[in-house]
Amino acid sequence: MELFKIRRDIPFMRHVTILNAISIVFFLLAVLFLFTRGLNLSVEFTGGTVMEFSYAQPADLGKTRQAIEELGFSEPQVQNFGTSRDVLIRLPLKEGVSAAKQAETVLAALKKHDPSVELRRNEFVGPQVGQELATSGAMALLVVIAGIVIYLAVRFEWKFGVAGIIANLHDVVIILGFFAFFQWEFSSVVLGINIVAVLGYFGRMLLGPSFSASEKRHVLAYVPLFLAACVFWMLWFQVFTSVVVYFDETVVRRIGDWEAPVSWSASAQSMWVIILAGTMATLWTKLGDRQPRTPMKFVLSLFVLAAGYYCFVPYIKAGEPMSMLVFVGVLFLITVAELLISPIAISLATKIAPASFRTQMVAVNFLSLSLGFTAGGVLFDAHYNKEAAADFYIELTVISLVCAVALLVLVPVLNRMLKDVD
Repeated sequence: MELFKIRRDIPFMRHVTILNAISIVFFLLAVLFLFTRGLNLSVEFTGGTVMEFSYAQPADLGKTRQAIEELGFSEPQVQNFGTSRDVLIRLPLKEGVSAAKQAETVLAALKKHDPSVELRRNEFVGPQVGQELATSGAMALLVVIAGIVIYLAVRFEWKFGVAGIIANLHDVVIILGFFAFFQWEFSSVVLGINIVAVLGYFGRMLLGPSFSASEKRHVLAYVPLFLAACVFWMLWFQVFTSVVVYFDETVVRRIGDWEAPVSWSASAQSMWVIILAGTMATLWTKLGDRQPRTPMKFVLSLFVLAAGYYCFVPYIKAGEPMSMLVFVGVLFLITVAELLISPIAISLATKIAPASFRTQMVAVNFLSLSLGFTAGGVLFDAHYNKEAAADFYIELTVISLVCAVALLVLVPVLNRMLKDVD
């Protein structure tokens, strides 16, 4: 099945002037929207209040959301928490209104629809973590840009590096401009777009007449590995959500008069990547044909990730703070898991890619990261609770173990399907 039957090449370069003009217009509009409307940031970045309400019967989230919207809040975060009778609400603070006053206002609005509702918890959520992560992310982006430019300048010409950075930033800015203009909720929109893109790519490769039987067999074997990668990145993403919160609130970060910044949580994980990347590459080279096949590396990564997250559980249940040394050791396990799957996944994608679909196959691999990261945000938002943090880490552990075992069962079949490329 062909979605688009194009029988001749499209002369894009013939219309380069018009296309460049359109591109510049969209870019400038995106910049304008970003400055005038801004992005619809969550409470984690802006600061706000988290309120927990209890109902006598299962709560009607639609009516709850409507009552809050009537107070002037657009798209409030309303979700069940624990049971169908418990509701968690996240709201940004209004200028000149305290968290306590805001909770009273919300409670009064909810009681109009259901007098049985009770306020169980109300706490202020500061924007400190979000700000620190945003600053660290910006610095990391600048370092990556400089590294790409330097590498391409040495390997080819500096013009290629500058052109590549401009092209990539151009696309990112335009996409962010759309989010700013429509004020979209990032997680739901991106998740939907990614799912459609993935289905389109795999449908094209598995159903298209231009691909051989062996190519389709390779792609079919790649599907469960792709899904496993999505699950892995969903769980791994908690390094930047619940793990950061844990590092901020629970880990003993003070050494004498000095206290480690919260942003060092992500920096420590990046440090392990730098240290271990070369080591693991050397290990695979030394092992040669004795190293595990690609599907088994995926399985091992999920098992190691489960072990890393389970390390949090005994400390949380015992109510004991984790030391910096232990925390760095946990990040070591999570990084080992990452290096067991990240470079292996992109290598496999290039190996099994159909001859006419190699570039797109690399894009498919990176879609697993996008899907995983987006789902990871949704998972954290829907299931994380500070008072029941141990249950959240147990959930991460169980999901990782179940996925690992399921993939382990498929390993013999996948090895046979990939025997001529892996």
